[in-house]
Amino acid sequence: MKRRDLIKRLSVGTTGVALGLGGFGQRVLASAGGADQYPIFSGHHFLPRARRVIFIWQAGGMSPYESFENKALLHKLHDKSPVKHRDACSAACLRPLYNFSQQGQSGIEMSDQFPHLAKVIDDMTIVKTLQNFAPAHPQASNFLFSGERLNDKPSLGAWVNYALGSDNPHLPGFVALGGAENISNGFLPSDLHGVFFETEGRALDFLDNPRAISARQQQAAVRQVADLDRLYASISGDDKARAHGKVFELAYKMQSSIPQVLDLQQEPDYIHEAYGLNDESTRKVGVDLLSARRLLEQGVRFVRVTDGGWDHHSGLDQQFPEKARGLDKPLSALISDLKQRGMLDDTLVVVAGEFGRTPFNEGKFIGGFGRGHNPDAGIVMLAGGGIRQGFVYGETDEFGFKTVKDPVNVNDLNATILYALGLDHMRLTYELGGRTFKPTGVGECRIVRDLFA
Repeated sequence: MKRRDLIKRLSVGTTGVALGLGGFGQRVLASAGGADQYPIFSGHHFLPRARRVIFIWQAGGMSPYESFENKALLHKLHDKSPVKHRDACSAACLRPLYNFSQQGQSGIEMSDQFPHLAKVIDDMTIVKTLQNFAPAHPQASNFLFSGERLNDKPSLGAWVNYALGSDNPHLPGFVALGGAENISNGFLPSDLHGVFFETEGRALDFLDNPRAISARQQQAAVRQVADLDRLYASISGDDKARAHGKVFELAYKMQSSIPQVLDLQQEPDYIHEAYGLNDESTRKVGVDLLSARRLLEQGVRFVRVTDGGWDHHSGLDQQFPEKARGLDKPLSALISDLKQRGMLDDTLVVVAGEFGRTPFNEGKFIGGFGRGHNPDAGIVMLAGGGIRQGFVYGETDEFGFKTVKDPVNVNDLNATILYALGLDHMRLTYELGGRTFKPTGVGECRIVRDLFA
């Protein structure tokens, strides 16, 4: 390596640390958006129905039978395992544990564990046939968010960030709340990685300047780092350097923007009550969803909220009501709030786990009630962004175990989310190592246009 090149590399790689700003590059990775977006195309592939997305991940996989699948045969065969039905009930069949009734003008049948969602069910579509390609959580989660089994590929939010960036140059295009799993940029430039914010306490580390550095000094330092990175990128053709500079610039901007955006005390009391912030059983999800609404309102393109704890192999009868209660009121409030603000029409709300659950009682092996993983039939709740209202899509067999009509695999779901944003999953590509990558993996998939009004 030439001496001149070495000096350039050192200037790019160490300037931030030398100026006392290294902590930002470790924690903050996101798109600055605005005029510095990646020029992959001008405009959209399709007429966009949505401008932004909130994806609420029910990590672990919610049981359809305690939410939207009331199968009469399971009531009849409860605690039995007939030989002719061993494929569906390898252990004793387990009936839905809660009462069901038709709700709304649409008459969608749902369990009594979601009384608040029942009030907004006419604004929603329920998909009963989500399919995954893996039965285990890590691989199924990778498929759900990246379209492939391994976790080295970009997540859906990173692809959206790559295509559209942020509507606000002071905020990232892709934010994660509640958990930082499956938000990687993969092989895409590093500034497209999701930014994980804490919603209780400090949102990010290093939001305050060190005492020895004034705001003016910091601004000059950030500008110098970005200039050096851009210079190196223009000479070397290495986009990683450009991404490095954008990370520092965005981190600097977020020092002032994030405390303001995530200050929920600016919301009136009735909003706190609606989202359940005054109740410990609903506060966690309520804080995350209200924070998400504020981020979307300020221009963040894609927010992923993790609501963990849905993996009920046992204790279903005790734990499911707690999880349902924790989500029910805040999610209903989010949909109503977006609608009242005129944002629901162009905000796509997606609620899904990585898969569904089995119709048999796995918990019987250890005592109590529980359900195993079922990658062939899971639930997706959708609202806004041009989605049909008061609609149920897909059918399962008499056990709710197998999809028999209108399957929607995880890549279909992601292709459909991108379609709502005006993006074609087949044309949104990235070249690497002689291979063309797309956000929906290597298998065939489709846009589920029937989900839209």
